[in-house]
Amino acid sequence: MSRRHGLLAGVVGILLMGSGCVSCGAAGYGLAREAAPGCEAECCQRNHVYVFAVSGVNPLEIMALDTFREQLNRKGYAKVATGQTIHAFWMAGEMRRIRASEPDAAFVLVGTTGAASATRWLAQKLAADGGNVAGVVLFDRRGNSSSPVDGTRFFTITDKPVSSDESVAVVSQLLNEVAATTARPIVIEMMESDYPHAPEPRPMIGPGDSPEWAFLFDQGIPTQSMTMPVLAAKPATQPNATAARK
Repeated sequence: MSRRHGLLAGVVGILLMGSGCVSCGAAGYGLAREAAPGCEAECCQRNHVYVFAVSGVNPLEIMALDTFREQLNRKGYAKVATGQTIHAFWMAGEMRRIRASEPDAAFVLVGTTGAASATRWLAQKLAADGGNVAGVVLFDRRGNSSSPVDGTRFFTITDKPVSSDESVAVVSQLLNEVAATTARPIVIEMMESDYPHAPEPRPMIGPGDSPEWAFLFDQGIPTQSMTMPVLAAKPATQPNATAARK
């Protein structure tokens, strides 16, 4: 009996250790920033893409998903959350919170073999709530999965583990395609001088073209309503010629 309790305690311990990480953490953001110069998509577009990857409770799947998350970070994608099937409700709530603050956010869902059902449920839940399900990737050894959301980019990987280079290449290419469709900020041309003690760069636009930059322009009283007093010029004082000769 004691051996059975010991085995049960060991299994519970493994699950608890594997269930503690449900976000990428600060290290992931650092890896993404280091990779930024060589990325295909711009940072402002990549940061609109959120990846939620789900595994089963198998410790091997959990560790493989952690490696997968780090590899995506090295591709420049910082917003990668991982968890197990027991975190599905947390993930649904987190995606709802993200959408509330960022309506243009795009979501890509990834599920390992042991989490295919949970991943489908998340995709359907997100779509029903009006979220942008930009892509779904399922690692299904049976190869008979169908897209959980109509019209969504959908991939089934049957013969590669989630952390393999081939799998990461498929997912990162999908993320690049999704990022390319996200809105880019308006680029304002800046005028900059390189001489010593040059003033700070200012946008090369006229007043009223962009309200965001209006504080940089003169917002005073129109010149036609201003009256300036006209002062008579005083003649310059000339020295007395006689006094100068003395």
